[in-house]
Amino acid sequence: MAEYKSQIWRVNTRTQELKQEPVPETWQRLGGRGLIARIMVDEVDAKCDPLGSGNKLIFTPGLLVGHILSSTDRISVGGKSPLTGGIKEANAGGRTGYHMAFMGIHALIIEDMPDKEGYWVLHLSLGGAKWERQMTLRVWVFMKLPQNCLKNMVTRLPLLSSDQAGR
Repeated sequence: MAEYKSQIWRVNTRTQELKQEPVPETWQRLGGRGLIARIMVDEVDAKCDPLGSGNKLIFTPGLLVGHILSSTDRISVGGKSPLTGGIKEANAGGRTGYHMAFMGIHALIIEDMPDKEGYWVLHLSLGGAKWERQMTLRVWVFMKLPQNCLKNMVTRLPLLSSDQAGR
């Protein structure tokens, strides 16, 4: 049987590369908003532009994800807020947090700024990351994105979507 190893997955949006690295010791007992705050303090300059390449968009499941308890399979999403300039976190239910924990993702950190024009969809799997250019995203209404995206996907996969401001 393979040993379970939780990892940090870093996706660089400029180079479109995925790096998988061990969880630092100071992050191992953190999850959700606590982990987001720790990553922001450790890695993001407090004076960086919230819409610039120095900010990070962080997705992390909570510590109790996968324990078959009601309302524990949550995911937290955060970074430096363009509105307040402080650290902002939001969380959601569904199965995305569960799938991230099952894949061994302790945190997914989206870094840098894309230098390629257009809209891109990032597919994550146990095999790694794959980028797919989506020209049609330009005309989709944001609230219709999940329905339009699902036409080309298996409907049981978790889906995360965001607009340009990271909402």
